[in-house]
Amino acid sequence: MGAVLSLFRGSGDTDYEQVLADLDEKIHRAQTNLAEIKLREKKWVVVFLIYSMFGYAVYAMVFYAYLNQPHEPLQTWLYQFAPIPLGPLVIFYSRRLIQLWYRRRQASQEAYIVSLKEKQRTKVEELKKKTAYYSTRNLLERYDLPPTSPRNPSSPPASGLGPQAGGPMNRPVNSVSFPPRGPPGSFAGPHLPPNSASPMSRPWYDKLVDKIVGDEGPETKYALICRNCFAHNGLALPEEIQSIQYVCPKCGFFNGKKGAL
Repeated sequence: MGAVLSLFRGSGDTDYEQVLADLDEKIHRAQTNLAEIKLREKKWVVVFLIYSMFGYAVYAMVFYAYLNQPHEPLQTWLYQFAPIPLGPLVIFYSRRLIQLWYRRRQASQEAYIVSLKEKQRTKVEELKKKTAYYSTRNLLERYDLPPTSPRNPSSPPASGLGPQAGGPMNRPVNSVSFPPRGPPGSFAGPHLPPNSASPMSRPWYDKLVDKIVGDEGPETKYALICRNCFAHNGLALPEEIQSIQYVCPKCGFFNGKKGAL
């Protein structure tokens, strides 16, 4: 492939090798940025919830210990009491705003990745047409003969492998090792490897984060299957499955939205 690309580089045409390398580097960089955006979203949501709930708990204790006085005017008491019922609502909707902002950044980055992969696919198709890739492949598939494996002349014929008449027959004795016999009444069961750590044992803080933010493990996602070659293309969240678009890295087929055929 490098020799084919060098022909176009020397003839003044588009440097496909450099263009494809730049596109591949941009795709990898965009995928790295997308992963970092998802990590930052989870981190900042958890940090916001911890600090906001801590502040809410402190204010509630101060209110019931010092501010909730019977001799306070009604208007002052209402101002001081308002954060108690309104605090959870403010925390909830602020968390939703943070998630919405990061989700928009994720959608923008995913659309950028799809456009880069589409450009990469277009350049590859353009290169295949210029190098007569499809016609050459059809000719090779039609007329190329499969290589024949040469027979080794030094190998003796199969008919000469039997024992000679009148000669002693040497039979290899298979050495069978038996396990040591234990005391009467004991049973030697099969040797089993020690039980590995259970995959369900997770740290308590991971479970806390999943309870607060929401579990986004593989069991809560949908598999992305290419419509052309039926290859597995990763996982998607339930809210993304209807709108996600991607290019299959195996066959290059563009998979549009779920409703579009």
